[in-house]
Amino acid sequence: MPNGEHVAVKRLPAMSRGSSHDHGFNAEIQTLGRIRHRHIVRLLGFCSNHETNLLVYEYMPNGSLREILHGKKGGHLNWDTRHKIVVEVAKGLCYLHHDCSPLILHCDVKSNNILLDSNFEAHVVNFGLAKFLQD
Repeated sequence: MPNGEHVAVKRLPAMSRGSSHDHGFNAEIQTLGRIRHRHIVRLLGFCSNHETNLLVYEYMPNGSLREILHGKKGGHLNWDTRHKIVVEVAKGLCYLHHDCSPLILHCDVKSNNILLDSNFEAHVVNFGLAKFLQD
């Protein structure tokens, strides 16, 4: 970014304009853009046109929990840090399931979808299979 801030960009397949999928994408973007929780990766913005859809998220410098546990440097988290990560993920999911409006079921919780910031705080990401529930 011009201010030196790092971001993560996720590219999604394009959808035809005016389709029900396009309307659903826009509704999801609006919902995800309103989510503000310490343990949910924040959606900063998006770009959508007939060729592609881009989602811009805050950057998590320590990557995914899977990379930390099973990657080249795998297994180097002490038990206190692992416990802290599990509690933080639970807090993020609890927010989505009970306090978010509309309620959101993630439906794809796995170590690839848990990202770690520079302080090894856990952030839930990737709502691609999420179910939005009306109250």
